[in-house]
Amino acid sequence: MKKIAVLIFAACTALSCSGDDDNNVPLTGTWKLTSATLSEPVDFNNDGTASTDFMTETGCLDNSTITFTDDVASAIVNVQTLNIRQQNDGTYIVQCREAETGYAPFTEEEHVVTLTSDIFYAPFTKVRNRLTTSLNGTTTVFTKQ
Repeated sequence: MKKIAVLIFAACTALSCSGDDDNNVPLTGTWKLTSATLSEPVDFNNDGTASTDFMTETGCLDNSTITFTDDVASAIVNVQTLNIRQQNDGTYIVQCREAETGYAPFTEEEHVVTLTSDIFYAPFTKVRNRLTTSLNGTTTVFTKQ
């Protein structure tokens, strides 16, 4: 029985180490917002079905990106913005706005990339080709393009 436990432990250890090798995707390049998930389902698009998929419910975030370059100490953040108002009858009005582009200083330590600016702070966990963060009940994923 002890031999089986040792073999299972050795196999798990070997598999977890190989995952670190796959995490060497360089940060430089463009990362596109591919998922924005709410903690609770909401029917922002008033189709009668509440969903936790914020991108589908609003239709506003499809072109949001973060670009990291070698020659700049700040990331270029291009995020589409929106205005959401709830009506008295419980339905929503979603207004997509033009994307806003700005610069955000960032740090990268181990598998954590942190963007910091005057208006926001976002620590992302970097796993292979994905940057993931959870803030204010919303989990967002940016995928390297």
